Amino acid sequence: MENYRSLSVIASFATLVSTYSKGFSIIIEPYDIRTPTIYNPVLHFTCMDASIAIKPVFSRFQTAIITSGTLSPIDIYPRILDFRPVTTTSYTMTLARECILPMIVARGSDQVSVSSKYETRDDIAVIRNYG
Repeated sequence: MENYRSLSVIASFATLVSTYSKGFSIIIEPYDIRTPTIYNPVLHFTCMDASIAIKPVFSRFQTAIITSGTLSPIDIYPRILDFRPVTTTSYTMTLARECILPMIVARGSDQVSVSSKYETRDDIAVIRNYG
């Protein structure tokens, strides 16, 4: 079966391309950016329609909260994502009020790096630094 792996990959790609006719594009790059001197075309099958990408979320959950700090006007969301909102609220930005001040902690009190990497989740020092 290993001899036919390349053919299987191409067949799977062709199946995806033929399954979705709207909202997707094929992007062809002449080479992989890691090896720009070697001609090695890369094909990407890309979803260009946000409503297709978010549809499984809306199907699975009764309620969804969508936020953005930059998308304005707020009525763009329902048009892009193809849904009818129950409630929408917009807050004006101001520098006059008290804001949340983020704090970035890179090391714990024992100077061990604080990390959320999967590889370090069982490290006793990391667990201790999270408190």
